[in-house]
Amino acid sequence: MMINENITSIKGLFHIELKSSDGSIIDTYTNHNLVVNGGKALLAHSLVGSDIDNKKISKFGVGDSIAVSSGDMIGLQGTNIFKKVIVGYEFPVYNQAKINFEVGLTEANGIDIKEFGLFSADGTLFNRVTWNKNVLKSSSFAFSGYFLISF
Repeated sequence: MMINENITSIKGLFHIELKSSDGSIIDTYTNHNLVVNGGKALLAHSLVGSDIDNKKISKFGVGDSIAVSSGDMIGLQGTNIFKKVIVGYEFPVYNQAKINFEVGLTEANGIDIKEFGLFSADGTLFNRVTWNKNVLKSSSFAFSGYFLISF
């Protein structure tokens, strides 16, 4: 029996808001992101409770690489990477999970941010998105946003 690896389509949407130190919005960006093979494996393990604590999405990360995303990526591709615990999650409708993140004024400074991703507790990359903006993180701005995963 042949098993179809693409039985369902998992879609990711990424949204970010850059905010000045007074909280006003400087810029926003929204784009689709790739749920990589590691992310699909995390979902499969969660169905049967296999090592579920280590499979939960728990961290958000940024890096400085614009390498093209592919399904077999195992991490962010940059040499300068910052990771932080997510700030929360929601379930807007029955087939969606919204994972929220934020990076403060004193965090990730000095990184030329080009890539974003979510990670499980065991470090597995769930998804990745890049942007073509020149944003050198400094203490003059913070950012927050979310990944919306739809099944």
